[in-house]
Amino acid sequence: MTQEDTVAAVSVEPTATVRDAMRTIDRAAEKKAPVGIALIIENGALAGIVTDGDIRQALVEGLSLEAPISDIMISDPITVTSGGSPSEMLSEMNEKVRRSTRIKDSRVRYLVVVDERGRVVDIHESAELELKTDVTNCTVGIFGLGFVGLTLGVTLSDSGFVVNGVEVHADRAEKIAAGRAPFHELGLDPLLKNQLSSGRFSVHTSPPAGLDIYIIAVGTPVGDDGVPRLDSITEVSEGIASQLKEGDLVTLRSTVPVGTTRNVVLPILERGSGLTCGEGFFLAFAPERTIEGQALRELRTLPQIVGGFDARSLDLASQVFGKLSPSIIRVGSLEAAEMAKLINNAFRDLSFAFANEFAVICDRWNLDAVKIIEAANSGYPRNPIPVPSPGVGGFCLTKDPLIYAWSGTLKDYTPLLPLHGREINVRMVDFVADKVERFFSSRNLNTNGKKLFVIGFAFKGQPDTSDMRHSTTLALLPRLRDAGFELFGYDPVVDSEEINALGVEFVSVEEGFRDASAVLVMNNHRSYPDLDLLTLASSMKRPGLFFDGWHLFQRREVEQINGIQYEGLSGAL
Repeated sequence: MTQEDTVAAVSVEPTATVRDAMRTIDRAAEKKAPVGIALIIENGALAGIVTDGDIRQALVEGLSLEAPISDIMISDPITVTSGGSPSEMLSEMNEKVRRSTRIKDSRVRYLVVVDERGRVVDIHESAELELKTDVTNCTVGIFGLGFVGLTLGVTLSDSGFVVNGVEVHADRAEKIAAGRAPFHELGLDPLLKNQLSSGRFSVHTSPPAGLDIYIIAVGTPVGDDGVPRLDSITEVSEGIASQLKEGDLVTLRSTVPVGTTRNVVLPILERGSGLTCGEGFFLAFAPERTIEGQALRELRTLPQIVGGFDARSLDLASQVFGKLSPSIIRVGSLEAAEMAKLINNAFRDLSFAFANEFAVICDRWNLDAVKIIEAANSGYPRNPIPVPSPGVGGFCLTKDPLIYAWSGTLKDYTPLLPLHGREINVRMVDFVADKVERFFSSRNLNTNGKKLFVIGFAFKGQPDTSDMRHSTTLALLPRLRDAGFELFGYDPVVDSEEINALGVEFVSVEEGFRDASAVLVMNNHRSYPDLDLLTLASSMKRPGLFFDGWHLFQRREVEQINGIQYEGLSGAL
């Protein structure tokens, strides 16, 4: 039944009798129209309304069944303007009820929606609208159950939504469905098991029917040519378009070049569904901003940035993410939200590049970069400089600056800073490798067959993660292998089988130090400072190199061991 049919089924003219209005009200149920109300329409516009209660009261007071319905109609009914969201219509209704001297109830049963000319375009039950404004009654589909999608999915489920996770890789989907996250994330395994057992979270290899909210969280890698790969985005969008229905919300969560939501996703959805964005369905971009290792906490505490195709899209997406975080930051467009995500990570990568290049310069001057940075930062709040590192890894910081730069090229501008920052951070791996090789060459020692022990394979140590994607350690391994070292490794979080699969023998810390000619600390896990370094380093071969990529240890502690040299990213003075 169309909106026009619904309105016609309960409409009468002002000259209609009370009997005619009663007959119209009685027949409404069989026509699946609103019951208990009649609209009085004059010259196409709403002149008034009457309810079955109004008619009963009039008959008790002696009104004739043949009297015109205009005698008892309410000529100033509560109406709302068309085009608003359910929450906006309810707000308008509540305000008009509050100001009314006639209505004593807190709300009216039916909301009559009129256009600017007073013509009735729809009728809603207030209770139904209230149900729609609680977005937790909607069924969510999360497309891509990686670091972003899985943590978001179980958190939304824990917030009251029914969530269907869609993961096309069958082995990953099977593992998640069994309650085992395919990566390490603090608190994720117990939350996943809890939500699976509650029935609010489920895992699928293809999209199930009946979804109301679609969230795209697939990866967007950057090719060797620097061009972002959006194949997964387009593929998922095409699948969503095939089952998109009126009123659905699609939200892109993946990191993408500016303009992707409007210029790539939107046309696919409209073409495949036959619906028009802003009328038939709604579209938003809400970037992921969590840090691996603290994602579940940050989903609840970080402000959620939301940009929408239109006001209704923005409102719907804000309601969804408002169930997670108490703070929603609404920005003016899809593009503004896309850009906000990119500058967060591009700026972080650039700040790390500054610190890393500073360490290289300090090393030439035989100065301790970390101590100088600590001195510069102390009591000086305007520009906190990060600690230098052996490079910057991870899936996000290695690609997002490139996507940011690519967004500039889309408007005929080639950014310089993000590309230079990336280059500096990539070069840190060679800087470390050169230090290692220089230690042996300066002593005329052959590196072939020498035992080298690497501590730290995850791309970062704090917060804990098992993610090795774009780890600087992995980038360093080819240089070490080419030098002829026998490679041994340890990581407190990464599974031993994953390290063995790299062609590196996983060993304990004690076994790794024993008879090693070089030990390299490549990430900053919180457990490392608790190591008994004096005892461990005493078991190394002499001469031996201890490389502290994060300046976690004291130089003097290591160098009191005869024959063991401490090396950081920079000098000692």
